[in-house]
Amino acid sequence: MGKRLAIFALLILSVALHADKTDEETQEPEKGRIEVRLASLRNHKGLIHCSLFHSKEGFPEDYTKAYREATLKADSEKLVFKFDDIPYGQYAIAVLHDENSNKKMDKNFWGIPKEGAGVSNNPEPRRGPPLYSEAVFTLKADLMRHKIKMRYP
Repeated sequence: MGKRLAIFALLILSVALHADKTDEETQEPEKGRIEVRLASLRNHKGLIHCSLFHSKEGFPEDYTKAYREATLKADSEKLVFKFDDIPYGQYAIAVLHDENSNKKMDKNFWGIPKEGAGVSNNPEPRRGPPLYSEAVFTLKADLMRHKIKMRYP
């Protein structure tokens, strides 16, 4: 009978340990919502592309490498982008005013942008595109709002 009791105790213990691990593994990370509003839109032509990046890869121009991406017509009454169910962490936002709706930043012969753009944290313009490190922020709340100032050449 002592052997049976020991086996039963081991069985109960292994089930309890497995249940604890399962609870920890299935616990979802905290998530929030990011809202993006735009300021200083030059006109209401074309499309506005808003990309949410989770790393510096592709930032700010390659929206195909963005964690999430959304597009609105520039003539929309409310230009507010909403990204729901975003796990807490570090992100950066890049916005393009694609006035001719060709899904890319048009540039002149010297590589200078011809269309408007903006990024989170609104860093001061400098030569070249903004860096991820200038635009990065930490999501750690249920709702985080950003107002991005559009800059035009």
